[in-house]
Amino acid sequence: MDSDINLSLDNNNYTNKDIKINIEVIDEYFEYILLPNGEKIYEKKYSYTVNNNGKYNFTVYNKQKKKKDASIEVKNIDRTIPNGSCTGYYKDNKTTINITAQDNIKISKYVLNNNSYTNNQIILNKKIETAAITIYDTAGN
Repeated sequence: MDSDINLSLDNNNYTNKDIKINIEVIDEYFEYILLPNGEKIYEKKYSYTVNNNGKYNFTVYNKQKKKKDASIEVKNIDRTIPNGSCTGYYKDNKTTINITAQDNIKISKYVLNNNSYTNNQIILNKKIETAAITIYDTAGN
């Protein structure tokens, strides 16, 4: 079968959202694409939405009932929320907050009072009694 099946992801970065697999078939005798969920699509270009990591298989059939398989692996969907704790102290008119955080990919920022920090140690030139830190990973969780 003289078909080209091009599969690509609409997002290659870590994300906490669904991802689209873009499918493009080049075959003058094209008939349909069999999607991983069993649905038949009669268009040469299609976007298939996935919400989990894994390997996705597509089969293209032409009008002579010949088929060609192609697959793509999705590895960048992350919905795991980071977690952590913090300690702080006040000395010499400065508050120092030390954050310990864990995530399955990577921490991107810490937010305190609508201000973002990339360092896990935050030093403020004022006294604060309590601190609520929000931890974000690179997928946006």
